[in-house]
Amino acid sequence: MYLIISLFVLVFSFLLFQKASGTLSPLRLNMISWIFYFELIIQYFISSLFVIYEIDEHYLIGKVYDSTARSLGYWAIMYTMIFFPLGMVLANFVWKAKPKELFDRYVKKEIKPFYSKKDSFLRLPLYFLTLISVSAVLYTFYIMKEIPLFSMFSGNSTVDLAIAREEAGRGFQGNFFIRNVFGITLTPILSYIAFSYYKMTKGKFDFFWFLILFVFSILIVTYNISKAPIVLYFLGFIFFRVLEKGKVNKMVLILGVSGILVLLLIFYSFLSTTELNLLFGLRFGIPGRILFSQSAAVYLTFDTFPNFHEYLGISSFSDYVSVFGIQPSERSSRLLMERYFSSRVEEGTAGVLNTLFIAESFANFGWLGLALAPSYVGFLIQTMYVFFLKSRKTPVFLGLFAYFSYKGGVSGGFNEYIYNSGLLILIGVISILFLNASYFKTFFSKKVTRTLKVPNN
Repeated sequence: MYLIISLFVLVFSFLLFQKASGTLSPLRLNMISWIFYFELIIQYFISSLFVIYEIDEHYLIGKVYDSTARSLGYWAIMYTMIFFPLGMVLANFVWKAKPKELFDRYVKKEIKPFYSKKDSFLRLPLYFLTLISVSAVLYTFYIMKEIPLFSMFSGNSTVDLAIAREEAGRGFQGNFFIRNVFGITLTPILSYIAFSYYKMTKGKFDFFWFLILFVFSILIVTYNISKAPIVLYFLGFIFFRVLEKGKVNKMVLILGVSGILVLLLIFYSFLSTTELNLLFGLRFGIPGRILFSQSAAVYLTFDTFPNFHEYLGISSFSDYVSVFGIQPSERSSRLLMERYFSSRVEEGTAGVLNTLFIAESFANFGWLGLALAPSYVGFLIQTMYVFFLKSRKTPVFLGLFAYFSYKGGVSGGFNEYIYNSGLLILIGVISILFLNASYFKTFFSKKVTRTLKVPNN
């Protein structure tokens, strides 16, 4: 019965996603098709069948105490497969958008400068922002006293690397704002923007600009030796290729996927305690990591809330909720780690258990949160997708589009779709960037006008 229901849900979800995105061709990979194929199908849908039939062998799923949590997790994922794309379709209706036409029109456009042929007015603030971002990366590693990527290849044990990873994240002793905003967020975005300028001009200086940001991006996305960020960063260039040319050929896609798998294998060989012969098993290996590790927290959430821990409400949004007399709480992803891996938390080797956003929506608001979250998040993501498709194809917007094509996903939490301080700050930085560019344009235009003005006799 579950298999028949799942197949029906899959077909219906495919049709809704196709209507929402305009295309689900792997050769025309985009923000929406990525969410459908990788995040929902591979990470959650397939694993839900293993879990509901109790044929999974993964160590995380094995920690579920109440068998009811398996069933609830399965139905929650099936519900999301339908109501998430329905939220997207609703966004198309509200914004009067036809994604297929918008996508085809966008990829046919040439990359154009925003202000002038050389875009000097915008380049000056971008160069300054590049200097700030590079400085933020250097500052991060200065505070950490090491570059974790180099430590990974220096022969440190997996336990030492796990401790270093946690210290780099939650134990960072420096300014989180500088690291998170100007280092982790802006450096990869600026590298995509610089790459856009290079593709537009083919200039040596733009290539050198991109190369600097590319190196610093790799360093900062691996600052805590996490595997996913560097894989996603490289994936951003595949999104860029599709947005620039309209599609990638099969060979590029095959080589790209192969390169990502090799990268994962390298990271696992250094960071995992799993024996090499078990590296491709479901329990501890790479397939298990992809199929079950991300989805496991969905079932663990239903296993924990509200029986073991009361619903969190808005207490996990921010420490600022204390202003309203509410006691701030850790997010559900951390609370799950504290329950199921308490010893690792005490040792300082455990972080959080991230998963599909519906888990945090349930942990926060119970059944109401679970009912409303899929359509709400789907609406927001589709709104962002439509916004970029309708925007001008300039280096800045193309770079942002490539970044958000993988960053605006459905794994990681629900709170970001209610209150996202990082996104608000990024919008502020980009706004200041354009305000400065407009000021330079106005200032120099007036100066040229005064120079050319002929005095009256």
